[in-house]
Amino acid sequence: MTTLYELRYTLRLLSKNIGFSLLCISVLAFGIAISLPLYSWVENVAFAKLPFKDSERFVSFVQTSRAQENTGFSRYDLYHFHYFNDNAKSFALVGAWQNSTVQVSAGDASDVGFGTAVQAATIMPRLLQSTAITPHRGRALSEADAEAGAEPVALIAYALWQSYFAGRDDIIGQKARIAGELRTIVGVMPAGFGFPVSQQVWLPLRLPAKSNAGETAEDLILTGVLKPGVNVAQANTEIALLQAQLQSAWPALYENSNTSGIFPYTNFQGNGTQSGNVIFLALIVLLVTVNFSNLLVARSEERLRELAVRSALGASNARLARDVMLESLVFCVAGLLLGLVLGYGGIQLLDGILHAGNTGIVNSFWWDMSMTPSVLLVSVLSVAAIWLVSAALPLWHIRQTDLLHLLSQAGKGMSGSSSTKASKWLVNFQLILGCTLLTGGLLFAVAMSNGELTTVSHSEQLYTAKLNLPQTQRPILFSELQQALQAQPGISQVALATLLPGSGGLQQAYSSDAVAIAEGAAYPSAYVNAVSSGYFDTVGVSLLEGRWFGAEDSATTLPVTVVDQTLATQLWPQESALGKRLQLDPLDKSEWLTVVGVVSNKAQEPLLIGGQMPTPVIYRALSQTTVTQVQLLVHAPAATFDYQTVLPRAIKQVDRDMPVTGVSSLAQLEQARRKLNYSNSYFTLAIIGFVIYLTGAATYGLAARVVGRRRLQTGICMALGATKAVMLRVFLKEGLKTVAVGLSIGGVLALALTYWMVASATLQLDATTIIAQVGALIMFGMGTIVMCANYFPARKLIALEPADALRGE
Repeated sequence: MTTLYELRYTLRLLSKNIGFSLLCISVLAFGIAISLPLYSWVENVAFAKLPFKDSERFVSFVQTSRAQENTGFSRYDLYHFHYFNDNAKSFALVGAWQNSTVQVSAGDASDVGFGTAVQAATIMPRLLQSTAITPHRGRALSEADAEAGAEPVALIAYALWQSYFAGRDDIIGQKARIAGELRTIVGVMPAGFGFPVSQQVWLPLRLPAKSNAGETAEDLILTGVLKPGVNVAQANTEIALLQAQLQSAWPALYENSNTSGIFPYTNFQGNGTQSGNVIFLALIVLLVTVNFSNLLVARSEERLRELAVRSALGASNARLARDVMLESLVFCVAGLLLGLVLGYGGIQLLDGILHAGNTGIVNSFWWDMSMTPSVLLVSVLSVAAIWLVSAALPLWHIRQTDLLHLLSQAGKGMSGSSSTKASKWLVNFQLILGCTLLTGGLLFAVAMSNGELTTVSHSEQLYTAKLNLPQTQRPILFSELQQALQAQPGISQVALATLLPGSGGLQQAYSSDAVAIAEGAAYPSAYVNAVSSGYFDTVGVSLLEGRWFGAEDSATTLPVTVVDQTLATQLWPQESALGKRLQLDPLDKSEWLTVVGVVSNKAQEPLLIGGQMPTPVIYRALSQTTVTQVQLLVHAPAATFDYQTVLPRAIKQVDRDMPVTGVSSLAQLEQARRKLNYSNSYFTLAIIGFVIYLTGAATYGLAARVVGRRRLQTGICMALGATKAVMLRVFLKEGLKTVAVGLSIGGVLALALTYWMVASATLQLDATTIIAQVGALIMFGMGTIVMCANYFPARKLIALEPADALRGE
């Protein structure tokens, strides 16, 4: 009954000061709303677990120096796999798999437009069985399925069964044409299962029992299952030792395939712990804690007289502490509930931004950006910690203050200096954090506002599709594709490329005969785009010097390259680039390429931030490279061109089993990038607004404490003839003194952060101008908040008659 009575009493007190109560609740709620999406992102990227038993034992093999396709995985040859499998003692299983996009069609249908393209894993059956997931229907892949001469079989995902096969009950035993081969469907996996990443088809991987070093291509992705009791560090040490042995035995083949380590499986992209996001999340939580604590300190100052009277009437310190903590608990519970509602919306918003940005890991089957139990638990624990910390200062103040002194000072509207100093330091610390976060946010906003999206002038007339190519007869396929598409009505130009303009992509290290790289120094990098001869005309890239690729460039002729003007100017500023040589992946001792042409710049970055210079682009002749995926580019001027039908059907006429995905217009892709840029800008502005709001809340708490502490002094001064204007200046001066330290230290940190961001982002803007503008904006904003937060409470106090101020509350 006592606790219930105290709760009712606390609620009555809060209802009398509804504005302050809403302020405290909103500070906590907005802090949770910002923190939850960030935590959910960090949890999925750095701490997620596979949704099956013993998933923490699954690890990925990662090596660093060799350029891989942009999938997030490293690739090994067969000899590498066998060496690890035969010699590693830390693993219960070393498994291998291959990732690909395959065409699936029901039966042996003759309709070339019939079918769907999905992600497939050609996988060792033992590796798939190690997940211990039982198929929803049918059976899993077995070792017998991977033996030579076995019947071709396939395992399909639940989603594929429900969508493409319409959930038919007799799916087990049905034939389907998958990757150009008629296969029997032997099982359907449970809903949501997509191991290794997001696959919808599983095929048995057949591997020779042995292989010679360097004999096979690097096309195997390795996944290990640790033995019970073995940790990642132990396995990492063993694999590093085995890698060193390989390099010693076969230096010409493996000297540059340096294994960087064994990662927990869900960190296969090398994201580690996402330290930057973790630090930012910690700063947000710290900022909320400091502000919330400061507000409660100000609140306790207002209740000093009441607490002193209750203590004088016999209330123990424990009961007073319970009363203070109960009031803080009410704020925390209300803030938590409102924050969870707002945070859920923030999680959904961030999830949409990430999917729009196509970040790769977002599509992993274990990805779950939702209000998961762990997110709820972290929210409750964080609020509990904030509750304890925020209540600690008022409790400490009550316990350290003598009862009679507390009662006498409360009656005069004054308080001790210890809590005042603590409050000032809290505000200073909050201002330091506020300056730092505001600087980072505003610099990002400035850079984004000055950013230039990469576009093509006639993008509304360009259409694209991603083609996944078979291993054989690629040059013939390229020629046949161009002929088949150019025969379609409305198509004027056809080109193929590994990268579309503005699509980003993998960068590769390069060296040249113009610049010597010191031993141990990092090589420069550039985008590498393998293109057909018609690419430059199709996207509007003009020839500045030399020639384009032509029929004379084949796999048996001199390897050549075309570079953009940015690279040519950097390497050969005072001379022609023609005849000069480049080497891609110099650590791998790749072949040298001879420059035969220089073209105008066409940026590969989706967004050039704040005047950023485009990254150089090195073009390869598609006929001289080996690729597994290309982007089709078709120029069709007619506004009524039905690309969704014409492109897939023409491609299927050349190869009915070629998977075709991403059929779209270039204008639609540019619009998607534009929307993503807007979303990032809105998210940044939300962070900036949140920090400004918290800064205002903290200075409000400071002003409230100053007013409560100087009520008696104000009454005396005004009784002696001080004008309201004089007293107002006194209050404003006091507030400015308090925050001067915070702004000074915060300004230094903001200055350092500005220089770091300008340098690391390689923004081609005047750093002095940026610093002056951002610094002036932050200082003006902080100053305005301080002035307002001191002005309005002070004006309310000096509006009292001197006699009223002297009588106190």
